Amino acid sequence: MKKKLNVVLLVLMLSLWGTVIYRYVNQYFVKKEPLSFATITNSNYDAKNKILKKDTFELNKIIRDPFLCSSKGVAKRTRINSNNVSSKKELKKELSKATSKTLFPNVRYFGYIKSVDNKAQETILLSSDGKFLKLHLNQDKDGLKVTALNKDSIKVYYNKESKWFRVKKK
Repeated sequence: MKKKLNVVLLVLMLSLWGTVIYRYVNQYFVKKEPLSFATITNSNYDAKNKILKKDTFELNKIIRDPFLCSSKGVAKRTRINSNNVSSKKELKKELSKATSKTLFPNVRYFGYIKSVDNKAQETILLSSDGKFLKLHLNQDKDGLKVTALNKDSIKVYYNKESKWFRVKKK
C-alpha cells in the first residue's frame, strides 16, 4: 500500500515540476508576433463607436474660499446720475484724496556697515514691507530715503513724512 502511494505521489510531483519547467522554458522559444493594424481592421471592431465626445463646461469665478469658509467681498458699483455734475466732481475729489494718502511702509532697521575707506559711506541695512534693502545715506529706493543715521536708529523719509526707526533687538 505504501509503495502504491509513493508511486502516485512521485508521478504527481514530477507532473507539477514538469509544468513549471515547461512554462519557464517555453517563453524563450515561442515567437510572439505583435498584432498589426490589419488584423484589428479585419475583425468586427468598429472604431467609430468607441470615440467619446468631450464634455465642455464653463468655470465660474469662485466667490467663497473653500478653505477659510469666507466669501470675498465683491465691490458694488455706485451709479452716478449723469444729470448731477456736482456729485461727479465730489466723487473725483474723494477718489484723488484716497489715492494720494498712502500708508508708511513697514520698516525694520537692522543696522549699518561701516566702510573701510573714509571716502565711502556706510551701508544701511533695512527691510521695507518684507523686501531687504541696502541703502546709503540720502539714497532714494522705492520712495524711501534715509535722511539721518545714528548708531541705534535711522530717520526715514517717505511721501512728505519722516519717521525714526530703532534697531530691532532679538
